[in-house]
Amino acid sequence: MFLSLQGESANPQHSLLSKAVKTNIDNCLSIINAHQAQMERFLCTLKSMAILAGVFFVLSIAVSISVIV
Repeated sequence: MFLSLQGESANPQHSLLSKAVKTNIDNCLSIINAHQAQMERFLCTLKSMAILAGVFFVLSIAVSISVIV
């Protein structure tokens, strides 16, 4: 807010700095969004694997009980 009160013509260095900071923040946010999408896919895969492991565990118990009995 303080920089906007001074005006961009007062100090062009502030304008360049704020543009560089904004560009850097935009780049960081795009990287964070890409990483978040990748982690969502990973967690979905992990959840699917956990469900599959649970199914195999139940099947192994069922086979073990049927062999014992």
